Amino acid sequence: MTRDPGMLFDVGAQLERTTLAWTRTALALAAVGGLIARLAIRTAGASLGYAIAAVALAPGVTAALSAIGSYDRRHARLQDGEPVVSPRPLICVAVTLALASGVSLGMVLT
Repeated sequence: MTRDPGMLFDVGAQLERTTLAWTRTALALAAVGGLIARLAIRTAGASLGYAIAAVALAPGVTAALSAIGSYDRRHARLQDGEPVVSPRPLICVAVTLALASGVSLGMVLT
């Protein structure tokens, strides 16, 4: 039995809600990265500030691209009847938040 690619698999649209949640997380990471970048450019000088800005903004961009690709992969797995759970995105967000917290704390304390 082939399913329609646009068909929802459950009434609550869990897969769609999860994708939207990851997109919001990516936007939050990008916003925090932008604030860190702004502070770094003002306090650390231009060249070092731009390097810190690139590192601070990268997790948000990566999370956004991951959220977009994740939906397609999970939707295909659901169509094939395979499990869709993967711990990789949670680990990536945890590491990113730990690094961002460490950078922020280091900048505040110096």
